[in-house]
Amino acid sequence: MLHHRSTQLSVLLIVLSVLAACGPATPSTVDTTGATRSAAASVTATPSVSLVTAGASPATNTTPAACTAPPAPSAAPNTTTVFVYFPCFTNPQPRLVTAVPRQAPATSDSEVLLEAALRALVQGPTEAERAARFFVTRFSSGGPANVLKTVTLDEAGTATIDFTDFLSRLNNVGTSAGGGVLISQLNSTVFQFSEVQAVIYQSNGSCEAFYAALEDVCMRMTRAEWEAEQAEIERSRTATATTTP
Repeated sequence: MLHHRSTQLSVLLIVLSVLAACGPATPSTVDTTGATRSAAASVTATPSVSLVTAGASPATNTTPAACTAPPAPSAAPNTTTVFVYFPCFTNPQPRLVTAVPRQAPATSDSEVLLEAALRALVQGPTEAERAARFFVTRFSSGGPANVLKTVTLDEAGTATIDFTDFLSRLNNVGTSAGGGVLISQLNSTVFQFSEVQAVIYQSNGSCEAFYAALEDVCMRMTRAEWEAEQAEIERSRTATATTTP
């Protein structure tokens, strides 16, 4: 009798072991592997580079790309093309600026053309250019109609650009990045004219006052110095583009 009960108990234990190994019937019908595959597929399909909408700050993982200026309007009679230079949200280097065309009076007088280009620069980008990711320049906060006072170009090729004290009314212009962007815009616009060999910026007739607002000292920038600076900016841009994943 004891042997018979022992045999029944052994059979019962074997049956329970088999059922435990098979697992519950209901969960076995759920396709968990399919859910895992769907999740993995959604991650893979997500672009590694975020798209940037016009007017918004670029995402930190956006691959830098040069801004493209909108098509220039047809030139009016008796005009010529000059360029102004604006920074772009997607440029990897803050001081890397891009040429945008403007119309100026048709003349061979470099001083007149230089002044026309600078007056166009202080007006800032158009709405279409802002939509194309160009910065609003710092000049606009100072009242563009009254920012630029005089522009002269002497026989030795030195341009003297005199502004109002607009810099003192701008926030953060004295920071390294803010001042660097401002000077890059100015220098690139000025040195597009081959007659210009050097430039001095002033505020109400004072070079010291202009640069004091940038937390810097008065300087006379030569074409050679500007070209060397541009080469350094380009090297930095190339290095950034090479290392960007």
